[in-house]
Parts: sequence; structure tokens; C-alpha cells
Amino acid sequence: MIRGIIFDMDGVLVDSKEMWVGVVHRTLQEAGIGINVEKVRQLIVPSVPLTIERLVPHDTPGRDQVVRSSIIRARQLCIQATAAQSRPVDGVAEALAALRSRGMRIFLVTNGVSAYVQKVLTVFSLSGFERVISSDNGFANKEAAIADISAKTRIRLEEVAYVGDVAMDVEVARRSGCKSIIAWTRTSWEWPDRSKIDAAKPDTIVSSLAELVKVI
Repeated sequence: MIRGIIFDMDGVLVDSKEMWVGVVHRTLQEAGIGINVEKVRQLIVPSVPLTIERLVPHDTPGRDQVVRSSIIRARQLCIQATAAQSRPVDGVAEALAALRSRGMRIFLVTNGVSAYVQKVLTVFSLSGFERVISSDNGFANKEAAIADISAKTRIRLEEVAYVGDVAMDVEVARRSGCKSIIAWTRTSWEWPDRSKIDAAKPDTIVSSLAELVKVI
């Protein structure tokens, strides 16, 4: 029986991929790296450091410093762009309320930094999370954050579902020892190619947050 649900944020609760594409593209342009926006859209992943690392050419002079400064700049820009260029996923507030009404304990674990995450939650009035863990909260990775939630709430990992939108989220859940659920919608960062999701073999795939409420 599932007692706790841990949500990813971007692509699951918030439609933000195009915002991030624009932020990364502008960041790289400011760094003097010529790259077209379509290439950014093709190579972006739900992690600013990994995305920047993938897109900065290896022969860039002073590459390590360019990567570090670009990560910082992208995180600054995303806070400014949140409200205007992203939106909550359809039915998110209703789904969270329905899960809470059934006594489900709800958490958020995301690769976003705290300032961005809090801006998103505030602007879009997303609330009710028992705990929110961002990438700058001292955990090495999502698996460590999930383990800490389990330990401190005394919810066994097999009673936890991790809800993500990309294949790497399935691997996070599997390494953590919890159930994997993929919310496969138009806001998913790997949409419309589901091949990676299918290859990862999540425990459950839902086509909306309303369906998630029904299957939990």
C-alpha cells in the first residue's frame, strides 16, 4: 500500500521545459557560445549542471569556469522567467488536494535550487507538501533525499511512490527502492518519444494527474 508520494516538479507539476530551453539558450549566448535553440531543445535534460555540461563544447577556452559561471547564470535567469514562461500542469492543485484528503503524505524532491522552487510554489499556489527538498539542500542526489524522507517519516521505501516524467526518474525510484510512476503528458520533458520510458519499465504510467489519483 502506498502511504507517501514524492513528486518531481518540472514536467510533472509545472510545464517548464520551454522556459528552461530559453534560459539555457540565453545563458550560453551570454557566455559567447553560439548554439541554436533547437539543439538546446534536443539535448536539454532536467538538470541545469548536466545540461550545461552537455552543451558547452570541450574545446571552449577556460571551459571549467565557463560551465560553472553558466550554471550560476542559468539559475538566476530561471527565477526571473518562472511566472511569465511556465505554468502549472492541468489539474495539479485538484490532484494534490485529492491525495491529501485521502491521508496521503506528499513530498517534493527536485533538481531545482531553493529560490527557483519556492518561486514556482508561490506563484502557482502549490502547497501542502510535508517537505520540499531542492538540489542545494545538502543531499548528494535524489536517492539520498528520498532515503532521508523515508527515515524521518518512518514510511518504508516500498510504501513510497516517486512520480517523475523522464526515464532517469524511473532509475532514481529503482535505486531508492520505491515504486516508480511516470506522468506521461505533453509537459513531460521526453514527450513525444516514449521509447526511453518504455525501456526503463516504470511500475506505472499515467496520462494525467487525475489518473494518478485514481491508481494510487
